Amino acid sequence: MKELRKLSLSWSFGLLLLFYLLPQVIEAQSVSAALSKNEILIGDQIKMELDISYPQGMTLEVADLSGIEKTEGIELLKVYPVDTVPSNEGNLLHQTLILTSFDSGQYLIPQIPVSFLRGEQRQTINTNSLLLIVNPYPVSQDTVQLQPIKGIVAEDKTIEDYLPILIGIGTVALLGFLGYFFYNRRQNKEEPAPVIIKRPPFEVAMEKIESLRASKLWQQNKIKAYQSELTFILREYLEERFKIKALESTSDEIIEDLQKLDEVEEDWRSELNKILQTADLVKFAKAIPPIEVHAAGLDKLEAFVLQTKPKPKPVDEEETIDEPEVQDQSEAIE
Repeated sequence: MKELRKLSLSWSFGLLLLFYLLPQVIEAQSVSAALSKNEILIGDQIKMELDISYPQGMTLEVADLSGIEKTEGIELLKVYPVDTVPSNEGNLLHQTLILTSFDSGQYLIPQIPVSFLRGEQRQTINTNSLLLIVNPYPVSQDTVQLQPIKGIVAEDKTIEDYLPILIGIGTVALLGFLGYFFYNRRQNKEEPAPVIIKRPPFEVAMEKIESLRASKLWQQNKIKAYQSELTFILREYLEERFKIKALESTSDEIIEDLQKLDEVEEDWRSELNKILQTADLVKFAKAIPPIEVHAAGLDKLEAFVLQTKPKPKPVDEEETIDEPEVQDQSEAIE
C-alpha cells in the first residue's frame, strides 16, 4: 500500500509539472531554415526559406545573415523583405533568400542566429545548418556540349543608369538655347544706352530753391518740412560742389570741413552756420523762429549758390587759330 501511495503521488506531481510547463512550451519561439533543393549546377540560383515563430509579448530583433555572407563559395544575391503569416497562436514570419555558387563542391550553410527581446532580456536561437551540393556541368568525352546561356540578372535602376541620357538632353537643350540667343541677338541689335549728362550742381540747387520758394511751405505753417528741405538743398550743393560729405555729417562737421576750403569766405561760413543751426533747432528742439528768418535763409542760400558758381575757364590764346597764318600757308602751298 505504501508503494502504491508513493507511485500515485509521483504521478500527480508529474501531471502538475506537465501542466505548469505546457504554456511555456506552447509559447516557446522557434526558427527553421530550408533549401528549395539540396543540389544545383554551377551558377544556378536557389531559394532559402527562413521561418520564424514567437509568442505574443516578444519582439524580433534581428536575423544575422553575416555567417552566410562570409561562407566561402556561397554568394547571397538577394534578401526579400520579411512577410508576416497570419496566425492566432502567435507571430509567424517568413523570409526568402536567394543563393548561388560558382564553384563545384559541398558547402555547409552555417546556422543563422535569430535574436528576440522580452522586455530587456535578449534570447538568441539558431536555425539548423544546411548542406548544399554544387555540381559542375557534365562534359561529354567526345564532343563539348554547350549549355544554354543563363539569363542576365536584372538589377534595380539607379540615377547613374540615366545619367548619360540626362547629359545628352541637357547638352541639346543648351545648344538650342545658345543658338536661339545668338540668333535673336543678331536680329535685334541692342540699342546703345542713352548717355546721361550730369547737370551742374548750381543748376540743380537753383531749380530746387525756386521750387521751395513756390511751394510756400512756411506760409502754410509747415515750418519743419520747409527747414528740412532748405538744409537738404544746402547739404546737397556743398557735397556736389566742394566734394565734402555734407549729407552724412552734422552741422558742426560741415562748418569744420568748410574752414578747410579757401573758396568759401569766413562771412559765408557764419551765414551757412546760422541756416544749419536754425534748421536743427526746428527739427530737434521744435523751436519756432521768427517769420522773417524763413525767407531770409532761402535768399542767403540763393546768393551763396550764385557767388560760388564755377566761373567759365578762359580760352587759351595758344589754341586760337590764326587766320592770316592759315592763309599764308595756303598761298605757300599754291
